[in-house]
Amino acid sequence: MKHIFTLLLFLMPLCLLAGGVKGRIIDQDGKPLAFTTIFIKETGSGSITNENGFYEIRLAPGAYSLTFHHLGYQTQSLILSIDDDMVTHDVVMLKQAYLLSEAEIKAGKEDPAYTIMRKAIAKSSYHRQQLDGYTCEVYVKGGGRLVDAPGIIRRQLEKEGMDTSATFVTESVSKITYSRPAKYVEEVISIRSNGDMRNSNPMSYINGSFYNPTVAGLVSPLSPKAFAYYKFRYITTFQEQGYQVIKIQVIPRSRGEEVVTGMLYIVENLWAIHSFDFRINTQGIEIDAMQVFAPVAESVWMPVSHKYDGRGKIFGVSFEFGYLAAVSKYDVQINPDLSNTFTVIDENIEKDLIAERKEKPAGIGGIEEVLSDSERRLLEGEEVTRK
Repeated sequence: MKHIFTLLLFLMPLCLLAGGVKGRIIDQDGKPLAFTTIFIKETGSGSITNENGFYEIRLAPGAYSLTFHHLGYQTQSLILSIDDDMVTHDVVMLKQAYLLSEAEIKAGKEDPAYTIMRKAIAKSSYHRQQLDGYTCEVYVKGGGRLVDAPGIIRRQLEKEGMDTSATFVTESVSKITYSRPAKYVEEVISIRSNGDMRNSNPMSYINGSFYNPTVAGLVSPLSPKAFAYYKFRYITTFQEQGYQVIKIQVIPRSRGEEVVTGMLYIVENLWAIHSFDFRINTQGIEIDAMQVFAPVAESVWMPVSHKYDGRGKIFGVSFEFGYLAAVSKYDVQINPDLSNTFTVIDENIEKDLIAERKEKPAGIGGIEEVLSDSERRLLEGEEVTRK
């Protein structure tokens, strides 16, 4: 009886999550959309489809709002009622409809991307300090393999007990606890691995933030120094879930290991990161990095899925690896000293708006109104503390 009682206690949580939703995500031509992000608003959780576009999410009974996001496709939303059974829901993703076509920049005119980036950079200090802390769970699945190696090195590796033909696989669940300004504590809940993948661990990117001036040794496109390292090009604008999203091409001014190249998506007016698709070169390794963000609280956008694919060649040894990460169970604590009531103005472009503000008396929206100490520190990029 004691063993039966223990077994029932173990199975009860599984029974509570016996229901859920599963299905397949495809495009208009019927091709599977691998690594599509699925975000569940009520649980603050993200999930990812597999290589064949299939997904399965266990949920307790209740009503849930799901969004399906894949870069280049229209985001789809779904409200489901979950009971004790598994619901099947397949999704056909449509190509993204653009509100504004690619901009044509005439000689002597500044690309509109620079106004957008100036505002996003100006507000990056706010986004860095928007949260006092948060907790979440990160599920990581990855693997890698040795592609080629000189015979003498391969024989030495095999002599040391390494199967040079094997694919290494790792799977883990961790709880991340973050507290401002930059303290991350990782508690490993479970891990399964058939090899040592520490040299390609993606946690420095998962825990890092491109709102910081640098992340994992890279100069962020949102750094105050970004214009010295990057050129920016406006691509297009589209609408998603009531937000206007702007697509910006990030172009390094010179080749190097400190920069990224690719596409950055910015939420207009919030000037928050919506997603990015970057290529990174560091220490002879080329990495394709993708993150998708979602609103986990009002005006708070956080990454809910990560994808990293890497390849490299060092001392004649070539290798490749890939990681997927889904972030779930966000519990955020908003910084009470900051408000999101201010307007970001590009002084290079919006001169009429600045002139209008200067004409207003101080204290009622004028440009000369007295700033609180917290607002002054935020404006200057300093750390805002409760003290």
